Amino acid sequence: MVIKRNYTICFLLLISLLFLFLQVSEGIADIIIDNGNPGTSYTGTWDVSGGSLPYGTNSLWARNGATYTWQFNSQPAGTYEVYMWWSGYQTRASSVDVNIYHRDGIETININHADPQTLNKWNKLGQSYYFDSSGSVMLTAAYGSTISTCADAVWFKSSSTPPPPPPATSTARVAIDHTYRGDLVVVVGVGNVN
Repeated sequence: MVIKRNYTICFLLLISLLFLFLQVSEGIADIIIDNGNPGTSYTGTWDVSGGSLPYGTNSLWARNGATYTWQFNSQPAGTYEVYMWWSGYQTRASSVDVNIYHRDGIETININHADPQTLNKWNKLGQSYYFDSSGSVMLTAAYGSTISTCADAVWFKSSSTPPPPPPATSTARVAIDHTYRGDLVVVVGVGNVN
């Protein structure tokens, strides 16, 4: 009777862990935020651009340090690739800073809005990033009276890459031991990560 109860407890524990894993992993979805949609904010002046082939209805342009931010909230934590779309125009800047705010900090990437190979399509920014329930991308318009910076759309694309471990000093371990008597023992412990 003890052996049967131990197997039942172990089975229920494993089913619970599997259910929790599936519930968390199924909640991650792609998020596309277009300019002007909920989740966007800006500083400075952004005007509607005459640029070719924007994502959605239109794109915006600015210069001289104006910022545009795309932010998602209440999304399941997970690993995402970040893509940006900008429309083409003859005055686009060749050096534009983009900050990606993720769980482990901020990554600044410099992009070229003038490169014809990057216009009117999704361009991957950096690597994959782990985001908690929110994350954001902020673009800063280049300085100059004859250049423009485009703000159009950002795509947070869920990644199949497993998330990196959180920055912690300890981790939980689960071990299952099937002894020679047939008892199934589940050991849960916390230890230091070295």
